Amino acid sequence: MINNKKFELLETILEFINDNYFSPTTTELTNILDIETEEKTSELLKELENLGLIEKKHSKSRNLALTYKGRKLLSNNMR
Repeated sequence: MINNKKFELLETILEFINDNYFSPTTTELTNILDIETEEKTSELLKELENLGLIEKKHSKSRNLALTYKGRKLLSNNMR
């Protein structure tokens, strides 16, 4: 299972994509979630990627996508 901060980040990515039809940048996520630094946000994103919950296309700036596993986790744990 993932901690609350990572779950909140995953939820925020999905909500942003649903609202805007493109993924958020690290800067946008940092601001939305009031995370201390972009480096911390990047660390959290890397952890989500390592868990197989998101995918990053490293050649693009708006490069985040939830995986099937990430979407399933959110749907099973809706608050």
